[in-house]
Amino acid sequence: MNFNYTNIESLYAKENDVKIHIHGELNKEHNKMIFGYGDELDEGYLEIERQENKEFQENLKFISYLKTNNYENLLQFMNEDEYEIYIFGHSCGNSDRTLLNFLFEEGCVKPCKKIRIFYHEKDDGTNNYNDIIKDISKQFNKKSKLRELVVKEAPLKTPEKKLSKKPSEEIIDNMVTVQVDKNTSAYKAVSENMEIKSKLEKDYQICKHQVTQKLYHDIMEANPSEWDGNKVPKGTDTSNFPVESVSWYDAVLFCNRLTEKLKKEKYYTIDGENVTINEGANGFRLPTEAEWEYAARGAKQSKSFSYAGCDSDAELKYYAWYWENSDYRTHPVGQLKPNELGLYDMSGNVWEWCEDWYKDEGYSRVLRGGSWCGNAEDCRVSRRGNPRPGRREDSIGFRLVCSL
Repeated sequence: MNFNYTNIESLYAKENDVKIHIHGELNKEHNKMIFGYGDELDEGYLEIERQENKEFQENLKFISYLKTNNYENLLQFMNEDEYEIYIFGHSCGNSDRTLLNFLFEEGCVKPCKKIRIFYHEKDDGTNNYNDIIKDISKQFNKKSKLRELVVKEAPLKTPEKKLSKKPSEEIIDNMVTVQVDKNTSAYKAVSENMEIKSKLEKDYQICKHQVTQKLYHDIMEANPSEWDGNKVPKGTDTSNFPVESVSWYDAVLFCNRLTEKLKKEKYYTIDGENVTINEGANGFRLPTEAEWEYAARGAKQSKSFSYAGCDSDAELKYYAWYWENSDYRTHPVGQLKPNELGLYDMSGNVWEWCEDWYKDEGYSRVLRGGSWCGNAEDCRVSRRGNPRPGRREDSIGFRLVCSL
């Protein structure tokens, strides 16, 4: 959970961490910022309450929390298990006192396990550790609880900015190997589906993410997407949004051009030696329908979920962008939780083209996964779409697969 009004947690978060911006996010129409003051532990609140002035009350944070689902998400997270709190770059001031006291001292079903303080150390050797302790001490009714929970971590250092990678490096880094095991529940579910004509025989690789607008533009020198900078809130960077409004033919052409580009490009260095893509490989392509569903179900790690990563409608909002939580548009890839195999957005965000004909009819191609404008039923791993291959919509994209 991030209290800041910026995305500073992205510098320190791990890839699969769930991020909850309790105060909303800057420039995000679907998760607008919550500004304001006050909580009921402050003396000033009682005066506001006595005045019965609804305009004043409108600007109290604890009322504003009810306007979004961020607080609900926080409570659900806290109810799952013991939790730890990491503090960096925040004053823990009085405007959040009630919420901080609840997080630090009370908790839900299970209490806070540790509060880890990340402090900044100056060149002269001084640091702000004691200042942070003084700030958070105000949030405790029992000071003994503070001494029990606080852990002093190493000085905080902002990670060095990584050099941007070539498109080829990003692709290779994001490919996941899928082992085909006929004894898994995922394999049995795919093989027993009479609608699926393609077979699972060999291991393959599949990309963690849907193809983005940036990657598509880098290879095709064009971006057909409807959800570009002109159709989203001003200032939104759409480069990491999934490319959409692509036909089946567009997706196949992209795969072919990408393969040819990488065959010519020395994209990786191991122990000082340049390594290029295997000339004998089939290169990048669309997944077969069987490959898509097997991966969406989690392959060897499958837990037999109905959706990619979860099994209930109540959990789906943590794994998929669909009509209930999407704010009626696409979102950057990889923001929500992945499935068991570490694949993101296999349910929701945009439908994904597959290689196969629908029912071998030679008329329409298969779509899988559901989208931002679909319902929960569309997000099920067994759900199939069947548009004409030339169809382009702002809810249709694709994902890369590579044979081994």
